[in-house]
Amino acid sequence: KLDYIGINAYFPLRKLKDNNPDQLETFQESWSAILDSALSFREKAGVPDHPFLFTELGYGSHEASTINPWQGFGFSLVEEGLKDSLFVWKNQPHRPSERNNAVRALYEVVKEKEFPLAGILYWKITTNEDQLKWDPFALHIQQPATDTLQELLVRFKGLEKEVKAKP
Repeated sequence: KLDYIGINAYFPLRKLKDNNPDQLETFQESWSAILDSALSFREKAGVPDHPFLFTELGYGSHEASTINPWQGFGFSLVEEGLKDSLFVWKNQPHRPSERNNAVRALYEVVKEKEFPLAGILYWKITTNEDQLKWDPFALHIQQPATDTLQELLVRFKGLEKEVKAKP
């Protein structure tokens, strides 16, 4: 009885051991598996025609944001095999390219798979530039765009119509 399948999309896209945190191919492989799983869920739930809505999607502008995308404050202990790493998030280097490539990879996989993504509610959009000083998730939107992430998110606009229009 609902119009969309909502997903809070804080999915890890890479492992701690990945040496190149900006590797688009790794992110595409991860998104591909995630979207396949979502489609499988949709079929099993008996709602094969319902599009998806990412009710939250967000990555911090700091390094390692694609390992634990729900974290950005305090610390995290990331366990992988025999290696544990402690991330103190305020000490992580600023690396918006990792976040941007995560979103770029999502766009490419959605387009390639013709995944029925109706929209994205991005966490955390702000018009207050001062928020960037203390919030690693903040995306300051303005015209013209000064953050590549804003331009990447705009690409999703109309993508569902483009996918539906394909023969």
